[in-house]
Amino acid sequence: MKTEGSQRGRPPLTHGEAKRASFNTRLRSILKEQLETAARESGRSLSEEIELRLENSFRGELLEEIFGPALAAILEMVGRGMRDTGQVAGSRATGTVSGGFEWVENPYAFDQAFQAAVVILEALRPSGDPEIGMPPAYAGLRPEHREVFQNQGRTLGAAYAAGIIDAVCGRAGPFPSFDAEIRRWAERPRRRLPPAVIERLRAAAAKPGPRAMNTRGEEQ
Repeated sequence: MKTEGSQRGRPPLTHGEAKRASFNTRLRSILKEQLETAARESGRSLSEEIELRLENSFRGELLEEIFGPALAAILEMVGRGMRDTGQVAGSRATGTVSGGFEWVENPYAFDQAFQAAVVILEALRPSGDPEIGMPPAYAGLRPEHREVFQNQGRTLGAAYAAGIIDAVCGRAGPFPSFDAEIRRWAERPRRRLPPAVIERLRAAAAKPGPRAMNTRGEEQ
């Protein structure tokens, strides 16, 4: 006779969850060992590890759909460079396999991954003067408006980055219509990032630096 709590096996499916299909395949022994090691390190079952890695193999197509082919390729290059460098550096720094998976929390490994990203982005940088010019469409601006246009242009990237950091931290920004959309987007990275990383972002957001500007060229 079964007693309460004695039932074993997979937990019941949640409402609306599709039943998983069975799929059998043969693997090389070295690949099976790698999958088993990764599953142990991540706390997932072997089937969950395989499923996750298969899903990840399709994410390049999703990136292209969201960002377009050129930016998707750049993101994949930077992401691959940071991941591979970070994992190797994390393992070297700690002498453990788990250190490779936790490289985001290791100062040495993170710095090496950061350097990998910089090298890739520098190689992709187009030639020419990065200073913003005055397009013909704005030739009729008054001198004070020209100055605002140029000041905003010089810190545009830093201002957008600050807005993204604010959103992921849950901080309100200066532009309500833009903030509503980016706050919805920020829920995904906020769920995925470890709490310690969110705290680092909050500390960075609290420091003075380039912020979004209003129409007069003043920092908000």
